[in-house]
Amino acid sequence: MQTVIAARLGISQAEVSRLLNAARLEGWLAETPQFKMKDEKVWRAAERRYFSVERTRASLQARYQAGGSLLHRVTLIDILPSRRIDPASARVVATMLGKARYVGVTWGPTIGRLVEALRELRYQAPFREMNRRIDFVPLCGEPLGDPGDPGHDSSSALAKELTTEFNSGDRPTPPPSIAGVPAFIPLQFRDGIQLETIRRFIRGVRGYANVFGATGQPWELNGAGKQPGGGPLASKLDAILTSVGTAADRLDRGIFLKERINCGDITESDLERTCVGDVGGVIIRAAGISAEEGERIDAMNDRWTGIRIDHLQQCAKAAMEEGFRPEKPGVLMLAAGARRRNVVLRCVELGLVSELIIDQELNHTLVGE
Repeated sequence: MQTVIAARLGISQAEVSRLLNAARLEGWLAETPQFKMKDEKVWRAAERRYFSVERTRASLQARYQAGGSLLHRVTLIDILPSRRIDPASARVVATMLGKARYVGVTWGPTIGRLVEALRELRYQAPFREMNRRIDFVPLCGEPLGDPGDPGHDSSSALAKELTTEFNSGDRPTPPPSIAGVPAFIPLQFRDGIQLETIRRFIRGVRGYANVFGATGQPWELNGAGKQPGGGPLASKLDAILTSVGTAADRLDRGIFLKERINCGDITESDLERTCVGDVGGVIIRAAGISAEEGERIDAMNDRWTGIRIDHLQQCAKAAMEEGFRPEKPGVLMLAAGARRRNVVLRCVELGLVSELIIDQELNHTLVGE
């Protein structure tokens, strides 16, 4: 093909190769079929049949009517034997975010594997419309101990990589970094003055102040942040991309829940009895626990330096109230494996999910419930 192009244009094959690479980087070259949508009703029906799991969505909405009303769609992704996410599935997720302006990102290997899959699609059609920038915002700090590979799965690193992948060719400004900020303050720091000193120190980190604000005052999602320059970045979110962790399986437990046990915030048995898991580090309490047990979980979540559970709820609610427009997709929750069944069900019940993105194994478990 390059020989034909070179002959037609009267230039060398090397020049053709250089121009093709430049076109790929700018997102001008489509190397995969792009189908035009002639009948929107037929297209939407096909989408529900092949990409969305209608039975699961209907079941969850019927079971959790209040929280379920915020659930827009359930989508299947393919997990390869190597635990990698199939690139075709990654493109479906990318399409959900393609018209958003500000997207928050939590932490974890599941999102890391999504980024890896998107990287394989770098030279195909762009993930977002031309002349539209998407800013990804880190939403949680770092583990207190050694996370194993902090540069790969941290919220700040993932936000930077996603900003690059979605804005290829635009040389986007890197997102603020909250690397080095502790994800939570252990309960052992009980003195009020001591605790406030730590919080003031954290708010002094420029990246953290850009994301969450420097005053320590509460802010509303999509409130003052709608005005140019108003409010912290986290108040402007159109979407939140997050994974979930389980409390029940010790081997599959996320780093932040492990650290809560290691630093003495909660015992192993109490964690398994009173929590179902976490969403990007925010602890999700189990239903039916005592008031005292609930207060302890609230105290731990109050020490979380990242986004809070009410901000997840606000993001999901805003998406529903605006009709799940592509510009405001809400909370995209990635979950794989049957072990995450309980935490996913609880998140739907609490109204924390707009787009539930799961693998077939988890889907079978949810449908069988």
